Amino acid sequence: MADIAGLTTADRAGEYAGRKTGKARSSRLGLETRALVAALNEMAESFGSSFTVVQVTADDTTTQIWVALAKPSQALTLVLAAVPEGWTAEVLSVALTPNQQRMFEELKLQPGDVYRLTNPK
Repeated sequence: MADIAGLTTADRAGEYAGRKTGKARSSRLGLETRALVAALNEMAESFGSSFTVVQVTADDTTTQIWVALAKPSQALTLVLAAVPEGWTAEVLSVALTPNQQRMFEELKLQPGDVYRLTNPK
């Protein structure tokens, strides 16, 4: 029998039902895992599913091109979080060609991920 002292009422009911029926019971870890997965799915949906291209300018005026799998406003924040403090970023309004779209998809980015496409110039 499992130690149920730290479990919620619902967990205790599941523990009791599991003992009575011999069926698998819901554990607190299982509930937390399901809640985490649901939260991650919701976050992924909030980022969107399209690529946003961002130009970053360093303190020395060199530029880089980054791509983010996120909505434009979120992409800007995500890229700025990935570069040194003081750098600036601007969302580029570009239409991706089918070839560019495939290339970005091959990066296997998850919603909210960013990737530097170019080295500093």
